[in-house]
Amino acid sequence: MKRLVTLLLAAGIMLGGATMGTANAIELKAGGNWQFEYGWMDRSLVKHDNQDNFVAAQRIRPEFRFIADENLSGTLQLEIGVNHYGNNAMGMGGDATNAIKFRYGYLDWVVPGLGAKVRMGQQPIYQPQYSTIAPVGIDDIAGISINYQIVDALGVNLFWARPINDNINRPHDEFDLFGLFLNFKGDGFKLSPWGMVGFVGDSAFVGSPAANTGSNRTYLSYGLLPLPTLSDWQAWRPDKGTPWWLGIGGELSLFDPFKLGVDFAYGRADFGSVGGVDVKRAGWMVSLLASYKLDMVTPGIAAWYGSGDDDNALDGSERLPFLMQDVNKLANWAFDAGFNANKYSQTLSGTWGLQARLDDISFIEDLKHDLRFTWWKGTNDKAMAAFATGNIDNIYLTEKDSAWMVSLDSTYRIYKNLTAQLQLAYLKTDLDSNLWATAGMDEKMYQACVVMQYKF
Repeated sequence: MKRLVTLLLAAGIMLGGATMGTANAIELKAGGNWQFEYGWMDRSLVKHDNQDNFVAAQRIRPEFRFIADENLSGTLQLEIGVNHYGNNAMGMGGDATNAIKFRYGYLDWVVPGLGAKVRMGQQPIYQPQYSTIAPVGIDDIAGISINYQIVDALGVNLFWARPINDNINRPHDEFDLFGLFLNFKGDGFKLSPWGMVGFVGDSAFVGSPAANTGSNRTYLSYGLLPLPTLSDWQAWRPDKGTPWWLGIGGELSLFDPFKLGVDFAYGRADFGSVGGVDVKRAGWMVSLLASYKLDMVTPGIAAWYGSGDDDNALDGSERLPFLMQDVNKLANWAFDAGFNANKYSQTLSGTWGLQARLDDISFIEDLKHDLRFTWWKGTNDKAMAAFATGNIDNIYLTEKDSAWMVSLDSTYRIYKNLTAQLQLAYLKTDLDSNLWATAGMDEKMYQACVVMQYKF
């Protein structure tokens, strides 16, 4: 509460300043969203795990824009929560723990005479994505991005970002990321070739993954390295590295209402070798989404394939290295869990799958439904299960393991700014009992939740 009062006082000071000598120069716009979730869910494959299946939570993201004119503005977004009802993070007085967080803070300005748009600070940066999966995935990150529309048919995005920097105790503890995205647009098609390269200092990633997590970066070190149980790669690794990715995505809408979107990426991350074991990861992924929009429903199919590990645990990983794969359009729960983080898996590297979907089903005004059936299977060699026992947390599947899920999301617009969504999902895995210790597992998960969202 004290922190909240301090923030409100600071906002009052800023508002007061805006009404003084610079009142005619700065316009303040406030917005954001308020989310609530109430429901019942099983978030574990283990029987009798003593989890509390009932969830009641909320999250608030207030956003403030300080606009000088069309060429200059600043944006600040805070995040309050996720607050689970009754948790001390919602407590009165000084017992709140990390209840108020900084999410975005960036400056937008246009280069005079050139028209290039520059954004500086903590910001959302997204790689081009036209299908169901962002193969590498980047999201909330600190850095500088430049957007320039060269001609109507060609735009370019450049950025430098710093996902990790321990800042204080060691030199060479940074992870810097540079990217170039090209966006071509023509009559009935879009095409986006892109590339990224990272420079990882030899002291970066020191400590466990939990010590290096920022907003939405829980598996950053996991995504660049081979299986952690080969050695404790999260605690140390032998050398600095230069991970890189190349990709291309596009959308064909020439035959609208039929649309086809495709994404492809190849990446490599090499950190040398220790004791005859290569600490490297290199692989690829392709995904597609085809849809046909009708008046009352949009049927579609989605598919993806990601390269998997071979049977040699000493030669590194053959899976696509990634930064974050929580940015996808497959389903509202298992792979992209929303603000309550009830996901089945953080990554689809090392899997392939198919999905049938009926989106935007609507027979009543302001009410629509999305019905999806998804099936996927591992592409990793079954011999690698012996090295992934510490990683059976719903992420690593071999060629002998599979899973399926059916989900139904029903959204009703109560008012222009207020929606209610009923999220229903059931997920079932089929893990090979000869490879995994499946005793005590029921191999299923489910949820039934109501999510309310107020956008303002």
